[in-house]
Amino acid sequence: MKIMVPNEKGITEIKLDWNSLYGKLKKGTYRIVKDKDFVTLYSDPFEVK
Repeated sequence: MKIMVPNEKGITEIKLDWNSLYGKLKKGTYRIVKDKDFVTLYSDPFEVK
């Protein structure tokens, strides 16, 4: 498992390829949720421009 470390501005970037699951995402705001054993570990919106 790769440990994610924020940069000097406190931002952690994760590049994800959704094409295999959803095809190309249309412009808009989406939310990514990471959970384990029914507990949300992370939830944040992101924008596709």
